[in-house]
Amino acid sequence: MNILVKIFQPNDFELLNYLKIMKRKKFGTILIVGPKRSGKTELLNQLNDLYIKSNQTLNLGIELSKIFLNVEEYEEINIKEEIQKIILNYSFFIFIDNIEVMLDSYIQLDPINTLLYFVKDLFSVISVPGMIKGNDLDFGPGTRKYDIKYNIKYLKENDIIINLGGN
Repeated sequence: MNILVKIFQPNDFELLNYLKIMKRKKFGTILIVGPKRSGKTELLNQLNDLYIKSNQTLNLGIELSKIFLNVEEYEEINIKEEIQKIILNYSFFIFIDNIEVMLDSYIQLDPINTLLYFVKDLFSVISVPGMIKGNDLDFGPGTRKYDIKYNIKYLKENDIIINLGGN
């Protein structure tokens, strides 16, 4: 089955209609994709203020750092389980920023699949560092010792991408 994932530029008028539909459904995912300093966090906060008004943006980097600070040397921790615990504190809506920590080679997680699995029953907006290249969301060189790509065709129907990185 070929599922269409709509990719928007931030000033696309049709984006407003999609956001309204998603809000009524109370589930779905918006990925805000762009390189560093492209305005992902600002747009994420604007969407929060305009459509949800939850003031509950999850800074995943800070939350995971708090966990790492409390880990004893050589203690093993299940990062996926910790992320799930953090996300379970949210109901209905979740806005996730600063996922770059998941791209660290030490953590070795697929950030998009991991997050999409845990937010599948929520309306979620996730700020993602990277670029859209063809059908791939490319986290790019420098994020790990190797490039990571996520094929956007695996997103669910009606999930959308706001592309801040151009074409």
